[in-house]
Amino acid sequence: MSAITLDIRTMSFMSTSIAFLYAIGLLVFGRKQMKFKGFPRLAAGSSSFGIGLLLVGLRDYLPNFVTIILANMLITAGLVIYYEGTRQFLGGSNRIHPVGLVALLLQLGFFYTFIYLYPSVNNRIIVISLIATILSVFSMQELFRKIPKHWKVAGNMTAYIFLGYSLFQIYRVFITYRENSILSFMDAGTVHAFAFLAVIILIAGTSFGFIWMVSKSLEFELTELANHDQLTKILNRRGVATLARQEFSKMSRSASDLSIILTDIDHFKSVNVRFGHQIGDEVLAGFANLISNNLRPFDIFGRIGGEEFVIVLPNTSLDQAQILAERLRKHVDDFTYSFNGKDIQITASFGVANYIAETDTLEKLIPFADKALYRSKQLGRNTVTHYSLQDKDLKNE
Repeated sequence: MSAITLDIRTMSFMSTSIAFLYAIGLLVFGRKQMKFKGFPRLAAGSSSFGIGLLLVGLRDYLPNFVTIILANMLITAGLVIYYEGTRQFLGGSNRIHPVGLVALLLQLGFFYTFIYLYPSVNNRIIVISLIATILSVFSMQELFRKIPKHWKVAGNMTAYIFLGYSLFQIYRVFITYRENSILSFMDAGTVHAFAFLAVIILIAGTSFGFIWMVSKSLEFELTELANHDQLTKILNRRGVATLARQEFSKMSRSASDLSIILTDIDHFKSVNVRFGHQIGDEVLAGFANLISNNLRPFDIFGRIGGEEFVIVLPNTSLDQAQILAERLRKHVDDFTYSFNGKDIQITASFGVANYIAETDTLEKLIPFADKALYRSKQLGRNTVTHYSLQDKDLKNE
């Protein structure tokens, strides 16, 4: 069976076509998703690859300066621009990183040396492969350092594509170092023809990866929109129910404790009447922020009605929940909201209830906290009351 052989000139023209195709796709996609930065640079990087690969394929038809120096500078520039596009996509500065300029200057110097002073195709291949390795590793590190959790799989895949490309270039360096002197790159052999295929895989794989990351980001935003209250930026009823379901499920499998606090801003309608609904909305948002800042990271806090909020407290006894509710009540009572020169003070009432077997869902436990909250209102508001399922009565604290 004969060995696999690939014609470098054919691979060059095929790679060029694919690079330009992906450049157009990235540019069009970027224009449709303007909030995601970096796509114009990724498209420019793919175009730079395409032009450079095309010039390589025109070796012997154009001057060496064009088909060797300029062609390889454009290929390296493609990696540099890809790195810059990756940085911008991940929210980095628009300022150009110096590593790209250093890489291009080093390559220019080495290529001049190994074309005009000490001609060597092998050394030129080693130089561009090492530079490609370094730039790919930079892009990979950028992705690994800055990937948000909600598109970690897509981000990791893209990073591994850069890693795979860098490993191929290292292998290419090793093979080239051990090879006999290559007289003409166009006859360099299969490994070097595969370098064009590696570029195709890099462009196609990373393009898919970036588009996948955008898709996951949009999916995450839709989920956040569905589960969060747009005014207060905390969970809405649906979001609370989703997370609470997980906590109540843990209760059924362990001896852990769980409590909830239901809270309502006292006389909130009078705030709207006196100051207007816009100020009322500001008060709601400020109240939500005040409560959030005094909860643990794993507590679940959400708005379930107009001015009604719920707090789900995992691993928290009834006594602990009462202490927290009282502390929150004092924070609210002591806080003054200032809007357009107007000082507004509010109070809030709190109802506390504790999980037992009969209340194995949030929907079953909320009515008991609601009874305690109603009792707090009866007692004059700005009060904490808990409902004891064991005692079957209401107790004011």
